[in-house]
Amino acid sequence: MKQWDVIKVSKAIESQLKSKYGASGKGLHSKLSSVESKLDPKLVKKIRYIATIRNKLVHDESVNKVPHGFRGDCTEVLAKLGKKKLTFKVVSILLLLILLVICAIWYLI
Repeated sequence: MKQWDVIKVSKAIESQLKSKYGASGKGLHSKLSSVESKLDPKLVKKIRYIATIRNKLVHDESVNKVPHGFRGDCTEVLAKLGKKKLTFKVVSILLLLILLVICAIWYLI
């Protein structure tokens, strides 16, 4: 994986956190902190690792290689972020809609 790919993956993770979880903040670490409680702790740890590697590649002149296995970590994180579980709010709304349909059918009978 090239350094530029690390930046692109980091941006993709930031985008997922923002659009699917409502993350806010300036960078990946701060966006993650804003939604950390909504995510699995193992996933949080991997995202922090990715953010740290990205920051080192961008800001530390002595770091110029991507660690072995990094691509797999990035792929795993993006896959897990893409599969958002149904929230309590979504489930509640779906149940309410089902109840309304049942009531409407019962009323028409």
